[in-house]
Amino acid sequence: MLVGPQEYSYVQFDVSSISGGATVSSASLRLCRTNGSGGARTHELRPITSGWTESGLDWSNAPTAASSYDASMSVPSSVGCVTADVTTDVQAWIAGAGNWGWRIADTNPSPPQVDWATREDPSSSQRPSLSVTYTP
Repeated sequence: MLVGPQEYSYVQFDVSSISGGATVSSASLRLCRTNGSGGARTHELRPITSGWTESGLDWSNAPTAASSYDASMSVPSSVGCVTADVTTDVQAWIAGAGNWGWRIADTNPSPPQVDWATREDPSSSQRPSLSVTYTP
């Protein structure tokens, strides 16, 4: 997944196995940077407000993202993994808001771009993951 001055990435997780009345005490999105180096950067995670499919997504039909974001992550300056607290968004999805994942965007519109591992990464430990702790 590329994120940079002209690139967004999208990620979505199925949380339908968690009952609608559950209380989410914590939720963390984990992403792993797979390319070189660069100065400190922040990526925002904006909830998506409409449906999309991985195979049908391109720049001309990108889904709409929320006007603000509740979660962000500090991008490591070299290869490595980081997490973001996404509890607010996941709790909203469990409570019935539409779950179409997040748009990942850089808050700084200048290079370099950042490569995050995808679900196809050869190393399963590098793939994006969502960890949710909740009470039914």
